[in-house]
Amino acid sequence: MFESSDTTDDYPSARRPARRAAIPHLVLSGGPPGSETWRALPLRGDAVIGRSPDCDLPLLTDGRASRNHARLQGRKLTDLDSRNGVFVNGARGRAFDLEVGDVVRVGDTVFVVAADAPDDHGVSDIFGRSVAARDAAAYIRAVAREAGSLLIEGPPGTGKEYVAKAFGKASGRAGSFVVLNCANLSPQLAESALFGHRRGAFTGATADFKGAFERADGGVLFLDEVGELEPTVQAKLLRALEVGEIAVVGAKPKHVDVRVVAATNRALDDDIDAGRFRVDLLSRLRRFHLRLAPLAERREDILAFLAYELRGAWPISVELAERIAMTRFPANLRDVASLAARIRAFSDGGRVELGEGDVGRLGLDVVESAPASPRARDYRDRELLAEAARRFHTLTALAKHFGCERKTVKTWAEKLGVPLELDGD
Repeated sequence: MFESSDTTDDYPSARRPARRAAIPHLVLSGGPPGSETWRALPLRGDAVIGRSPDCDLPLLTDGRASRNHARLQGRKLTDLDSRNGVFVNGARGRAFDLEVGDVVRVGDTVFVVAADAPDDHGVSDIFGRSVAARDAAAYIRAVAREAGSLLIEGPPGTGKEYVAKAFGKASGRAGSFVVLNCANLSPQLAESALFGHRRGAFTGATADFKGAFERADGGVLFLDEVGELEPTVQAKLLRALEVGEIAVVGAKPKHVDVRVVAATNRALDDDIDAGRFRVDLLSRLRRFHLRLAPLAERREDILAFLAYELRGAWPISVELAERIAMTRFPANLRDVASLAARIRAFSDGGRVELGEGDVGRLGLDVVESAPASPRARDYRDRELLAEAARRFHTLTALAKHFGCERKTVKTWAEKLGVPLELDGD
C-alpha cells in the first residue's frame, strides 16, 4: 500500500524500523483454501515448488500442481515437465528469468515476484503483506503516540483513510475518529465544518452545530483532501494546530485536544510556490509524513485486497485471478473495490465461479494489463526509458506507459542521465 515512509522532522530514531538489504521473493498472491499458510521463497539458492510435502514450497491442496512442478534457482524459474505448465505474465514457457512485478501461475496458485519478503505486520486496516505495507505499519506504530500531525500523500485510491483509521487505533486515544472531506467547501462552509457555529452566527444558522474539531475532541480528526482548503481557512486551521484552540463561529474560542491526520493527492510544495498553500501550515501538518504507493508498485497486494472486499468468498478461477493480478488499476484500491462488487453481482453472491470468459463484463478489458514482460516497462533501465521518451510526447503519457507517477519518471531520468525533451501537458 505504501512506499517507504519518511519525515521532514525528527522521527523517533530509537523506534525506527530496522533496515536490511531487500531480497526479492516469490510471494503467494492467490490460490485454493489453505493457501494463506504457504510461505514465500527468496529468489536465491535452489528450491522446488510442487504438491509433494518434501518440496521447499509445498502446494499441498493444489490439485493441478505436479508433485515436483517447478525449480527456482536464484531468479531462474524452470518447469520440471509438469502436467499443467508454468505461466509468467500469462505466457506458458519452459524457463523464465524473473523480475519484480512478474505474475507467476503454478497449478491453481498465483504468485507475484515482490521486492522483499512478505510480512504479517499485525496492523488492522492496512491491507496486504508487501514491503510497503510492512513499512507503513511499522511507521504507524512508531509515531501514533507521538505529538504532532501526520500528513499522508499519494495518488487517489491508495488507501489514505485506511491508514488514518489504523493511526487512530494505534494512538490509544479514547475520543472519536472523525472524517471531514475538505474538497469543494467554500470558505464559510469549511470554517463551519471544521470549527462549528452557534445559532444565529450567520444567515441560515438556525441551530448550534459542532464542527469536526469539537466532535474529535480527545480523539483523531482525518482531514481528507486538505490541499483544497482556501488560504483564509488555512490560517485558522494553522492556529488550531499551533495552540489547540478553535474559533467557533459566533462564540468564544475553545480549547480542544485533537490529533490531526491530513491527506492529499496534490503536490503541496508546488502549491506553496504558486501561493495556493501556506508553508507554515504544511510544516505543521507534515510533522510526520507517509507517502502511499500505487498498486502498480505493489502488485502482490491486489488479490489480498480483493479477497478482503469479497468477504470470504472466492468465486473466480485461477486464470481469472491471474488476469486480475496482471491488471493495471488506475484508481488503485477504489478500482479493486469496484471489481469486487461486479464479481459479487455476476457470481450470484459467490455461488457461481467466474472465469476468463467473464473478463469483458467485469471491466478488465477497459484497463491496461501487465505487459508480457515487466522489463519492457522498466523505467529504471536507461535504454528502455530513453526509447520510451522518444515515442511519447508528454510527461503524462510517459508516466502512464510505465504505470507510475510523473515525478517518478523525472527522478529516474535525472538519475540515469536520460534527457526528457517533452511537449507541455
